[in-house]
Amino acid sequence: MHFNSGSYITADMEVGRIIKENPILLLVLENFGIFQMKKNQTFEELSIENQLSPELLVLICNLHSGYYLDKADHLPNESLRQIIFYLKNSHQYYLNEKYPEIRELIRVFGENTGKEIFNIIETYFMEYFNDVKEHIAYEEKIAFPYFFSLLDKQKISYKNFSVRYYKEHHTDIETSLEALKDIILHYIPLEKPLPVRRKLMMMLNELAFELKIHSLIEDMILIPLTERIENGGNEQ
Repeated sequence: MHFNSGSYITADMEVGRIIKENPILLLVLENFGIFQMKKNQTFEELSIENQLSPELLVLICNLHSGYYLDKADHLPNESLRQIIFYLKNSHQYYLNEKYPEIRELIRVFGENTGKEIFNIIETYFMEYFNDVKEHIAYEEKIAFPYFFSLLDKQKISYKNFSVRYYKEHHTDIETSLEALKDIILHYIPLEKPLPVRRKLMMMLNELAFELKIHSLIEDMILIPLTERIENGGNEQ
């Protein structure tokens, strides 16, 4: 689902007002480990209170508001830790919240459409989500430890690994959801409205949107910043 607050966010804006316009930003704060905010608190004030780069928080909130960005390789090097913290929490959101919710909707959908259709949709979704899990495991076990080693100036055991290898391995895991949505929308005969189909489509759209943002954060923030650190550069 494409959420757009209608407001381009700046650091001096009030967090509560913007979240009321675009509630998906609560998920952004959760992924940064921020669970409370004071009334009338600005993005800059909230960031400083939580030892977070205000520019990074605003960048990612604007992505969720539909404002895409050019490469953000000008952030401080230490922002890399904050980005990885965010991405690791988003992985837990996919695995522990979104995945079970969608599995349950598929189960209910199958109860209303028959076992054959249920098996087709569940098999397709499971194959897709296995790719998501593989992507997550690769980042958690290989890529992120390497990125941390750059910040800590440590040698890592992955001798042939670099951010270039990560870029080549990196794929847009959200794209294959489109085929599953086509199946649900066009190839399942229905004689009456089925609310669970609508709910499932909305849930898949939300997942697709989040995965798209996830990829943009990696492509436009994580990778350029890591390349600069890898090449011995400092914040600009």
